[in-house]
Amino acid sequence: MIDNEVVESTHSQEEIPINLVNVNILTFGKEYGRPENSTYNFIYDLREFPNPLTTQKRKTMTGLHKELRSDFFSNESVQTFFKECFTQIGKEIIKIFKSDVETKEINILVFCHKGKHRSVAFAEELAREIKKHNQLKAFINPNVQVIHRDISKKGSNVNEASKKGRKHKGGGINYFNSE
Repeated sequence: MIDNEVVESTHSQEEIPINLVNVNILTFGKEYGRPENSTYNFIYDLREFPNPLTTQKRKTMTGLHKELRSDFFSNESVQTFFKECFTQIGKEIIKIFKSDVETKEINILVFCHKGKHRSVAFAEELAREIKKHNQLKAFINPNVQVIHRDISKKGSNVNEASKKGRKHKGGGINYFNSE
């Protein structure tokens, strides 16, 4: 499931038939707020999963780094959640492809606390798996777009006192069909 190199989010620019489904994945940190004017088919909350590696190692890495991704995906609950999400997204891609809508696209939001580690690792792996899946290849534009909104943000806009008092409620899978 995890490859051995830093994942690049740039994908080849080929001539694409118009009727294929465009896949757009956006990651963000809940700490910085949900993206404005975002419409989505699915939104995935990864805050319930443990951060990969140690705090010290995470400071020098993002979810684009192999070591961090490998550690994150070594967690069995992450693997299970990923498979569930992938299955739902695959079904939605096929449904959109077969629909009569003029603009065929699926928008997926993935978030964690700061939008640098868990969400980035998850989104990159999701894009990679969608592009290589034999059945889905026939339905999607191979230029899967992945944007990591908060990956290079420094610091925090939440003060330390409110961080300590923060309580996480729920998490996991949230999905909203656009119908």
